[in-house]
Amino acid sequence: DMLRLLSEERAAKSVSPHPYLTQDLQDRLLCALINEGAHLLEEGIASSAFDIDVVMMHGLGFPRQKGGPMNYADRRSLFEIHRLTSQFAAEDPEVWQVSKLLAQRAGERQTFGQG
Repeated sequence: DMLRLLSEERAAKSVSPHPYLTQDLQDRLLCALINEGAHLLEEGIASSAFDIDVVMMHGLGFPRQKGGPMNYADRRSLFEIHRLTSQFAAEDPEVWQVSKLLAQRAGERQTFGQG
């Protein structure tokens, strides 16, 4: 069963379960989407943050009146999103690679909408 598999995988990797608050889970999920969106912009796969948000609204059901994850990042501040994403990368560098574009825009106190 799934719980047994998780337990075995944790033991194999010496990982202990960690209780997360709802805000922690939301931050991790949104930062993952935002960071990957920034990678798409870096690589030229997406031409704008707005295009990513449109896909996220239509594909994943983000509410239109609030925009998508890239708009959320701009409103919350790229500095804060970068801080959180860097924290997650320090905890698990195998999974998290912070986007250079995210780091640059955060350092310059810009938004994705400015690019």
